[in-house]
Amino acid sequence: MGQAVAIALGAARSRHADRRSIPSEPGQEAPPSGREIGLEAMAKRRRAPFQVLVFPYRRRLDAELEVALFRRVDGGYWQGIAGGGHEGETPEDAARRETREEAGIEPTGPWIALKPVLSVPVNVIRPDLRRHWPGWLTTIPCHPFAVETPQGPIRLSADHAEFRWVGRDQARELVHWDTDRMALAALDVALGARP
Repeated sequence: MGQAVAIALGAARSRHADRRSIPSEPGQEAPPSGREIGLEAMAKRRRAPFQVLVFPYRRRLDAELEVALFRRVDGGYWQGIAGGGHEGETPEDAARRETREEAGIEPTGPWIALKPVLSVPVNVIRPDLRRHWPGWLTTIPCHPFAVETPQGPIRLSADHAEFRWVGRDQARELVHWDTDRMALAALDVALGARP
């Protein structure tokens, strides 16, 4: 049966081959077809068993630190930028992608991986996104990051109703999740700021 599937897949690939997939030199490998690239991209889009949390920050003229908080459309609560990694992504890659997708921010500053890595219960992740994960998995790591963000517009995704730049004390009061509060405390430590 396995050989029959391999033969069928080979036949399907040959039907979809085009001139660009034929090597121009003997021994040269053919570039992947558009269909193969699409399948690779789809495989990378599967949800990986980790979460990221990002706090964009800036310093006011008086040198006080402000962080951007985002109010979720579903739930109405405040949080940092949060999302799941895709298979094949590192946590930093996922943090960069989520920041771009959810806020339209392209930071130029260094990314700070905050410590410790936190945990999130698996049951807060939609079942359709985690159906390929092992059934015994009960928590996943949540990798918190911070990045200094230049002055400029924030472009919200459909996930968020609004955003605010707030001081650290107000941020700790507004955020809904304990993981966000822990990440904000880690940001203070990382930047040598007062708690």
